[in-house]
Amino acid sequence: MKKYFLISIMALIAIFVFTTASAQMDTHWELEWNISVPTGDFENFINESSVRGIEFGGTYHFETSVTLGGTVGYGAFFKKTGRQTIDYNNNTVTAIHFRDLYSYYFLAEAGYAYQTDFILTPYGKLGIGAYYTETATQIGLLYLRDESWNFGLRPEVGAILVVPNSGIGFVFNAKYNAAINYTQNMDNLNYWSFGVGFVFGF
Repeated sequence: MKKYFLISIMALIAIFVFTTASAQMDTHWELEWNISVPTGDFENFINESSVRGIEFGGTYHFETSVTLGGTVGYGAFFKKTGRQTIDYNNNTVTAIHFRDLYSYYFLAEAGYAYQTDFILTPYGKLGIGAYYTETATQIGLLYLRDESWNFGLRPEVGAILVVPNSGIGFVFNAKYNAAINYTQNMDNLNYWSFGVGFVFGF
């Protein structure tokens, strides 16, 4: 049921972005690939970087350089440990751990883009929204799974490199994801994402 709800939210956001893009000439589409690095309590659970991240969004640039938009995205993290011993239901289990975490996010964003005559436009923005997380841990024959919805924040800084007279550009950025009050033995689910991608619609 939650997966259908997830798909519905993504469809609604896509419709909203498409409608905004149709109505405003200065709306930019962004398609990015992210490399993500766990931090904080999350790093204690999975301490390996991930190259499995992608996101799509739209941003409207006002004449005042204020920006508004939204984005949907996904990141996947994996970890294989050595043999570890844990207590489970009054039993002791010693085995290799396989840890998987899948993070989906749906964010509304606002920020500021410094407009110049140069082809490079630096910007900063803050995303606020929902994070949906699936966690799976396999310990020998024991399989544990958890899922949750959490409120989250994501500050972002970056720059857009415009290709003159082409209507396209490239984006480079750094983002800090923070899902608040995450329940999987972590106070918060935190990770850095470093993105690169294409921008359309100039």
